[in-house]
Amino acid sequence: MFAAQPESILHGMTDKNAGTPMQTPDQPSNEDKRIAALHALNILDTPPEERFDRITRLAQHIMQVPIALVSFVDAGRQWFKSHQGLDARQTGRDISFCGHAILGSDIFCVADTHEDQRFLDNPLVTGNPHIRFYAGAPLDIGGGVRLGTLCAIDRVPRQPSPEQLSALRDLAALTVDMMLMQPAVDLIRQLHDSDARLRAVLDTAADGIITIDADGGMESANLAACRIFGYEMEEIVGQPIHGLIASPGPGPTEGLQFDDKTTEVTGRRRDGSAFPLELSIREMSLQEGRAMWVAVARDISERKRMENVKNEFISTVSHELRTPLTSIHGGLNLALGMAGDGLPPKMRQLLEIASRNCDRLILLANDILDLGKIESGHLAFDFDKIDISELVQQSVKCNEGYANQNGIALRVLNTLGGAHILGDQNRLLQVLSNILSNAVKFSPRQGVVEISVLPIQDRYRIKIHDEGRGIPESFRGEIFKRFSQADKSDTREKGGAGLGLNISKAIIERHHGALDYESTMGAGTTFFFDLAAAPAPQPAIGKALICESHAGDFDALRAALAEIGMESDCAYRGDIALELLRHQPYQAILIDLPQAESQALLENIIDAPLKSRAISILMSDHIEQTYLKSIRKDGLRIHWLPGHAAAPQLTQAILSILQNQTQSRRA
Repeated sequence: MFAAQPESILHGMTDKNAGTPMQTPDQPSNEDKRIAALHALNILDTPPEERFDRITRLAQHIMQVPIALVSFVDAGRQWFKSHQGLDARQTGRDISFCGHAILGSDIFCVADTHEDQRFLDNPLVTGNPHIRFYAGAPLDIGGGVRLGTLCAIDRVPRQPSPEQLSALRDLAALTVDMMLMQPAVDLIRQLHDSDARLRAVLDTAADGIITIDADGGMESANLAACRIFGYEMEEIVGQPIHGLIASPGPGPTEGLQFDDKTTEVTGRRRDGSAFPLELSIREMSLQEGRAMWVAVARDISERKRMENVKNEFISTVSHELRTPLTSIHGGLNLALGMAGDGLPPKMRQLLEIASRNCDRLILLANDILDLGKIESGHLAFDFDKIDISELVQQSVKCNEGYANQNGIALRVLNTLGGAHILGDQNRLLQVLSNILSNAVKFSPRQGVVEISVLPIQDRYRIKIHDEGRGIPESFRGEIFKRFSQADKSDTREKGGAGLGLNISKAIIERHHGALDYESTMGAGTTFFFDLAAAPAPQPAIGKALICESHAGDFDALRAALAEIGMESDCAYRGDIALELLRHQPYQAILIDLPQAESQALLENIIDAPLKSRAISILMSDHIEQTYLKSIRKDGLRIHWLPGHAAAPQLTQAILSILQNQTQSRRA
């Protein structure tokens, strides 16, 4: 065992022959937090304990060294809880090896101090205990808070085996578990029982922490809260919390979110100046049943300043890029157009690749500019009354070319008559284009992307379904964030920067709507968003649902019905018709789908709960069957019409049936 050395030797010995100054260890970035945690454990300067000595004896044996220590690095010293082979209980932190070891997450190993410039003239190397080999495993209590090390020391150089280092790691982890077991329980009890200890912990926090009573009055605040808002402690206590917030609402707590969600608000300092503040307020559970809340406040002025600098830079770069990119893109398309088929195939291929890449860069520049406008609140909106079915048709036309290039069919499943919303048409087309382009990207070739519009109470829901591989549920929390890709390989394989959904969500929220999705792995994804319906007058004689597989046939009948004051919706498939019937009352239903689908739809209508049962069903007589003639249920009436009847004939039949219904009800 090495003999004990005087404190002066351990702290100040230097080697006059050393040519390179000794390197003192840096402080960890979380030094204040680390020191607070170390002191809170109350382990410094405590008597030796056998449970720690067992660990160091094992480390001695496994590492085959004469010295093994459990060392805690304090503000100005390293103190040894257990010290096998060394009589000293502490050394200066400035000459400690453990001070270096706590800077990293893994073992800090010096095979030969005489070959390491950092330690050549270290007094623990040039004098007793003459360290030549050192290996220290950090004692990490979690979150990168490393209080000290379990270290092995020898006076000859060493190259430990991987097995020895692995065992040293395990022993260090065991030391941490043992160290935290009982002391952690004691610490929690002490923090609850002692206001002084709680105050010490709270005052080390960088965030402001304020306790609030049931009336919105502040009961206590830590030093950070006083610093953030510019008050002395005695000035805060008893004052209403809303005094720290600019325009929180009329009452003492109104306008503040008491739901543990972190929100950004405008704070107000003692001098009246305003600043951006991140605030969360959570209810505490007290044994006496008294209501109390804890507010955590963070001054985010610097973060906002850096975000503004970043956004201005990105905006400037995007503006500067967009102009030359547009010129390059125009030149490439001009060259492709003018040359016609005269270009060699290889040159045409290169020009087409360059043109497509320009398209992608222009879209990226536009997305980044929109992102900056959204963040700054400067994205302009021009709200007007929009026919939602026409909006869907327009978006399909805008994206058909891209879909055709990828071998994907875009299919609209239904049309709503008289369905209007208040919105910005260009921005909503941008949203639909983002979702449709994503659906096309991730659909297999020869696949189908389906678009439908459904009335749901006082809103309209637009749904876009693809047949892609689906989105993992684990990615749900990330999908609407910027630059998000469920599979990072998609960025190169499919293109795109992951900004479209983030921008789309912001646009829909500005329309007071919500964007979400449903997905099944291997079965595809459905994105949908809801928009409030614009006020509309009721149709004069009700509304009809036309179940027709040919859109062209619907247009003529819709126009004829409009002349008699009747609005009409169209479903091009039976399942969509049923979905509409669940949400919308109709006075008449015309079914002219393929025979099997028409029959299945009729049977489902009879069995399903509908918005209104006082309806008439008109069916083409080419699907009439004997057992269907006798169906009569809850006012449901089936009328058979000649197959392929003209629009005027169908209109007249509907009008006649509705008039008969009215007369029957009066009678």
